[in-house]
Amino acid sequence: MAAAENPLPRVLPEIRREDSRGLVLKHAANELVFAVVGHVGCGTSEIAESLRDSLEEETLPGGAFKVQILKAREVINDWARENGETLPDESKKSLGTTIQFQDLGDKMRSRPTADGESDYPAVARRLILKIRECRAASLGKKVESPDPVLPDGTRRAYILDSLRH
Repeated sequence: MAAAENPLPRVLPEIRREDSRGLVLKHAANELVFAVVGHVGCGTSEIAESLRDSLEEETLPGGAFKVQILKAREVINDWARENGETLPDESKKSLGTTIQFQDLGDKMRSRPTADGESDYPAVARRLILKIRECRAASLGKKVESPDPVLPDGTRRAYILDSLRH
């Protein structure tokens, strides 16, 4: 009994220009995203700063990263201003201030989306937009355009501080 003919065309070695590793590396962004999470008062900001310091080391294999720490509190603050919400007094670094920011984050996520569901990833989505803004600024581009701001291959790292939901 003869073997069935393979209907898939063969890729001839002389036609193939890159190996699979080359294809993947060609699309590598050289960007890392870290999310630091933890309970209130456990030191997520200190961890984020320590991670930043490690990633900025020139002795790192492949070289240092350009690092940005993006705080969830900042995007919640921006949202609250845009929506006329009362902001906590940030001059008083207290547990009460943190709780007020958590409540604002909950309110932000509870806003209904177009399909009527709660917008659970609202804070994360705004942090992603912040990454886009940071990338655009480092490339000297404007973010008004709906077009993607593509990475340029520079080693960058974004640390999302206190992303809890």
